[in-house]
This record gives sequence, C-alpha cells and structure tokens, in this order.
Amino acid sequence: MRLIALLFLFSTACAGSTSPTGETDPDDTDTEDTQDTDDTDVDAGCTGPWCAVAAGKSHTCGLDQDGVAICWGRNNDGEATPPAGTSFVAIEAGGRHACGLSQAGAATCWGSNFMGLDRPPEEVFIQISAGNKHNCGVTGDNRVVCWGDDALGQSTVPDGSYTAVAAGHEHSCALKTDGNLVCWGSDSAGQSTPPSGSYTAVATSLLNHSCALDDSGAVECWGDATDGRLDAPSGSFEALTLGAHHGCVTDSAGEISCWGNDFSGQVTGGSAGPWVAVDGGSTHTCAVAADWSMSCWGNDGDGRSTPPAR
Repeated sequence: MRLIALLFLFSTACAGSTSPTGETDPDDTDTEDTQDTDDTDVDAGCTGPWCAVAAGKSHTCGLDQDGVAICWGRNNDGEATPPAGTSFVAIEAGGRHACGLSQAGAATCWGSNFMGLDRPPEEVFIQISAGNKHNCGVTGDNRVVCWGDDALGQSTVPDGSYTAVAAGHEHSCALKTDGNLVCWGSDSAGQSTPPSGSYTAVATSLLNHSCALDDSGAVECWGDATDGRLDAPSGSFEALTLGAHHGCVTDSAGEISCWGNDFSGQVTGGSAGPWVAVDGGSTHTCAVAADWSMSCWGNDGDGRSTPPAR
C-alpha cells in the first residue's frame, strides 16, 4: 500500500486468517478486495543493486540501477512478473498488481486486470500510486487522473491542482499545490476527512486510515484508530508510508520508526539504518539501505519478504 512522500515519490498466511484483533487481515483473503502502499523514485546516485522498493499486498517489487523492475512474492495474477525490456524511474505495488513510471512519464501496469487496472490512460505523469483495485497519477499539468474500480467514488477526482496523490483501499487522498489535503471515496471510518493545514506528503493505507506530514515534518493521521494505526511517533520526518495495520516514517538521519499492530513483525523486525527508502505492504515492510542493499521484515508468505539475491 501504500507511501507518498515528496522526497521518495514512492511509495500491499492462510486464506481467511484474522489478526489478533479479530479483524480479517486484507493480506490473507483470496478475493479481489484488498489494497497498496506507496511509491519510490530511483535515487540519482544509486549504484545498485537496489535503487527503489514498493511493497504491495502479498508481493514486493524493486528497481535496480538500470531501472529494471524485479518482483517477488505472490504471482497468481502476474503481479510479480513485470514486463521485460522496460526501464522505470519509479515503481508502485498495489493489491494484486504493480505499476512503473518511465522517464518520459508513461505508466505501465501489470498483474490483475480487474476494472482495467492494467490499462493506464495515455497521460504524461510525474507521479503514480497503486491502490487496492484502483490507481491514480499526477499529470504534468497538475491534474489527478485515476483508473480502475470506482464503486465508492475512489476514482472520481475532485477538481483542483495537485502535486501528489495516494491511492488506498477504497479511498484516495491528494496534496494540492497550496499544501491543503483532499480525499475522496469511502469515508466509513473518517479516512476521507483530512485535517486542515499545510502538508508536504500524504499516504493512504490498505485499510481505513490515512496520514500526512505537515510543513514541520510532524505526522498527523485520521480514520480508523484500531491497532494503534493513528498513534504515529512525535518528531520531524521526511518520508511516510502506510501498510494495512501499520505505518513507518523516516527521519533526516535515515532512521525508520514504525507503529501500529506488529502481529507479523512488520513494525519491530527492522534493523538500524541509515535507510534511503522504505515502503509498507499489507503485513510486511521493505527498505533500501544506504549501501543499496534491501531488507524486508514481517509476513513472508509467498516469499514477499525475501528479496532475490543480487
């Protein structure tokens, strides 16, 4: 699911199992009803082997120093089989699909074709976000365009001028050019009712909450408070990502702080940084270290937390 931060543009067990709270884990159901996380740009100074990471529902994708996408984990819908011969500058992993953004601003998606998920519009994008069953992107002229499922209005974008967008489970949130937040789609837990103020980054979860970084770098969250999902740490941070039951932020020293439910070790399983990118999946977390290696922790079902050797 999903991370949208202006610094890192990027930012998803047994079937039917439940979390310790009794809530069905969106990562463990075998229906089409689940979500993202966030997206990460390739760092211009990256020497590889890993330059970006995107953690989805049950799969994970990364980009190498040449912009080649490599994915692992669940592959029932082809979400871990990226197109060959294509180079990307950013990558996103959603529910059962993934998307990449080319240097020219063209989006390419693979995996589930539910409601046209794999058919992005022919726009020039500056940023994209993969949600559960819908995707969104910011165009070069600061419009937001979404495609895929729109059953709850998650793909019906309000008019406005935007700099970033985050596609979530059944809702979306975006950062306007004036720093204000706008959300749309399901508001069942208040996840689409953002606070007022000026913000620099926004993220949506695989469930029913959202978070943002304000101008001071402080985290503010809204929506469903179950599992401590809204209990973000205090301090000033530079990047933000949300999974399903958890979230993580990165500070200026490259250290990661995570919060929320830790039933799969997705909150406490990481080691000390510094890290240059992090993304939260449904019940796992992956990050790229300063030496361009990758580590993942949390649920390793389907091998989602075991990056291939590079």
